[in-house]
Amino acid sequence: MKYALGTAQFGLDYGINNARGKIPPAEIDGILTAALSAGIEVLDTAPDYGNSEDLIGAFNSRHPEAFKIVTKLPDCGGEEAAWFFERSLQRLKTGSVYGLLVHHFSAYEKDKSLGDVLKQFKSQRRVKKIGFSLYYPKDLLKLFENAVDVDLVQVPYNIFDRRFEPFFGLLKARGVEVHARSVFLQGLIFKQPDDLKGKLSPLSQKLASLHTLSRQHEIPLWAMALNFVQLNENVDKVVLGVDGLTHLKSWLQAEQFLKSTKNILEELRMFQEDDEGVILPVNWK
Repeated sequence: MKYALGTAQFGLDYGINNARGKIPPAEIDGILTAALSAGIEVLDTAPDYGNSEDLIGAFNSRHPEAFKIVTKLPDCGGEEAAWFFERSLQRLKTGSVYGLLVHHFSAYEKDKSLGDVLKQFKSQRRVKKIGFSLYYPKDLLKLFENAVDVDLVQVPYNIFDRRFEPFFGLLKARGVEVHARSVFLQGLIFKQPDDLKGKLSPLSQKLASLHTLSRQHEIPLWAMALNFVQLNENVDKVVLGVDGLTHLKSWLQAEQFLKSTKNILEELRMFQEDDEGVILPVNWK
């Protein structure tokens, strides 16, 4: 299973098209159980996602090691990292995690010792894979230039945002696991084209054309977007956020449209947008 379950919406009102807000805690157990049954083995979380780690920990205490968990260090320096990591492990009710990422590259730039601290956690076998959650290709290049030990990177990647795509092959050649997030561009892909105003207006026409392509080929828009990322052979995991159990069950049906999406990949590649003011949610405010 190529999917990883993103859990930001467990603890945050997350996403531009999210009318529901945080997922009710009573529903989270059902989502995690359904994910396990479907073969999803990786959970993506972070201290910055509200009480997401606590909610996962409640499930993990009843089903230890059911999932491989990837969490992140918040905005901190090397001396503080151990405290934050211990806190995450306590909240997750586990002694180790599959992956630990630096959530904010700016924290690493302020304190390069973060890289050494991650390596120390890995040598202690408390983390299997260490790495970074990135937003800009220039930051990935800095990691290359500084020969930073990286096993896993998480980057935004979708039909519109393809900035990291040229580096995927190099990452795979170096044995780095690639997790793609923001597959639906935080839900923007589900907006009506006329709703995109201000900074987002440049995407209005592209989104309208994408809707048209979806209708022409009878592929649901969400399946088209999801399968575009799935079909990239250099992507190891597709991080999927959900609004609830119904959403998860829907996303799991995408593979029935995999072949039809593959047939129009060249058309989908034409939707690339390079303007970071448009494709980076941090710039939408």
